[in-house]
Amino acid sequence: MRVERVIFLQGDSANEALEIFDNHGCEGALQYLADVHDIGEHEVFNELAHGSKDQVFYISDYVLSVNKMLGTIGLEYILDREGFNGK
Repeated sequence: MRVERVIFLQGDSANEALEIFDNHGCEGALQYLADVHDIGEHEVFNELAHGSKDQVFYISDYVLSVNKMLGTIGLEYILDREGFNGK
C-alpha cells in the first residue's frame, strides 16, 4: 500500500478543522482538508499514520483521522490499495 500524507494538524492549527468536524461531520472536515491536496505533492509512506485511539473514517480513497482528546486531525490519500486491509 502507498499512502500520501496530505495534512496533519494539531493544537491551535487544528481548531478550525475540528470545529468543522463537530458541526459538519467527517464529510465537511474532508472537504475542508482536501482543499490543500494536489496528488503527488505530499510525502508518500507504506502505512497509514493514525493512532490506535483515533477515530478513523474511510471516505473513497481518503482516510480522515481525528483525536479530539489530543486535538489532532489528519488526512491521508490512498494511492495504491495493494495490501490494504481497511474499509
